[in-house]
Amino acid sequence: MQTAYAAFDPHTAQQKQSVQLCGVEKGGKNRYKDILPFEHARVKLQNKPAGSCDYVNASHLRSSRSNKRYIASQGPLPATFEDFWSVVWEQDVRVIVMLTAESEGGQLKCHPYWKQRDHGAIKLQLLSEKKASLDIDKHRADSSATPASSSFAESGRRRA
Repeated sequence: MQTAYAAFDPHTAQQKQSVQLCGVEKGGKNRYKDILPFEHARVKLQNKPAGSCDYVNASHLRSSRSNKRYIASQGPLPATFEDFWSVVWEQDVRVIVMLTAESEGGQLKCHPYWKQRDHGAIKLQLLSEKKASLDIDKHRADSSATPASSSFAESGRRRA
């Protein structure tokens, strides 16, 4: 990442950079100023009129051990909901997994992009929504409590 950001420092910039960040100039389309896609892997909005912006903060990813492909995106801002859903449509995305909570410590981390139904030409119908806890400590406590309680129950059965 430091190599990528060095491209914007006139003191360290080289004539030919092998890594190029994209989207610095698209500040209003980025949730965070320091999380940007690389030009070689970024998802581009399709079917945009000539001269219009094809930028969305999303990157194409591939698994090293399979042929599966993924798209990693920031949680969209209300102003970029339509771009987000355009990527879903254009790239034929079948499953969306959100790996952040809507809020953490009282601070909004991701706007609920799935609740509004109309996004330009795209109309949504929610089929299902499942929320899971992102609290690792809670999962560890639950999993360690389960074997202890089951062994206690088994020991009670053995006595009877």
